[in-house]
Amino acid sequence: MDEVANPGEPTAVGHVVAAVGRWPDDQVVVERAAAEAGSRGVQLTLLHVDEGLEGPAAGHAGAHVDESSQALVDASTWARRAVPDVHCRTAVLAGPIAMGIIGMSRTARLVVLGSEGASPLVKLARGAVTSDVAARSHCPVEVVPRNTDEDLPVRPPTRVVALVREHAELEDLVPTALAEAARCELPLAILHSAGDTAPAERENLREQLRSDIARWRRRFPTVPTDVVVVPGHAPVAISGLLGRGDIVALVRRQSATFWGRPDRDTRALLDEHVCRVLVLPMREHDRTTA
Repeated sequence: MDEVANPGEPTAVGHVVAAVGRWPDDQVVVERAAAEAGSRGVQLTLLHVDEGLEGPAAGHAGAHVDESSQALVDASTWARRAVPDVHCRTAVLAGPIAMGIIGMSRTARLVVLGSEGASPLVKLARGAVTSDVAARSHCPVEVVPRNTDEDLPVRPPTRVVALVREHAELEDLVPTALAEAARCELPLAILHSAGDTAPAERENLREQLRSDIARWRRRFPTVPTDVVVVPGHAPVAISGLLGRGDIVALVRRQSATFWGRPDRDTRALLDEHVCRVLVLPMREHDRTTA
């Protein structure tokens, strides 16, 4: 039987959070989060945040509510179907949706939510929840394309792609990308866009990157790893290289929290919602108070 969060109850530390909003559009989100919780051996929290809740919780952003929605009941059933032995709990929060998810991320290992799937005008009018969470989460955020287009089904992952935009990101990005590839038994491709450089310069940069990541590769000797340097500027330079089976990992930049929106490259990847995008926070100096 699922656990239901009570008001004032502390959230489990180290859990995986699935943000459940629209159902059944979020089936793929719950399935992905359940798989992550199962493989990591941690609890799965199915979270629904309702801005329109009435009663004692109304106007109290982040308040736990001692109730469950039909969407969470259905999500629990779906999670158990995907991963029968997953330990599942549900939580309903009052207040702004993005703020509720960001608050829950303080104790989470991973937050999984669906791509926005809305037009730019709609996002501007109501705010883009996915972008806000990606920009301000206290833990990694995986954004999964919602399976609403039968012509573009969500496929099993085929590789992990680490998008390197500058050398300073290697320390945060490469170990996590290698660990993710090892855990999922997938190859890793490290992509770097080199701007307007000559072929010889790109080859030198490729060799430099291979040298720089060697110390982390020694910890994951079984992960096939390739380094690709392409001309142009991210994410335009790599958009044609990505497929539905990719998990793209990138580190959000320090400017990501301006106006609660991600940096330009992260936002572009999220808006395309072609493949899964794993947004990693930088070290403590980049974290903000939700």
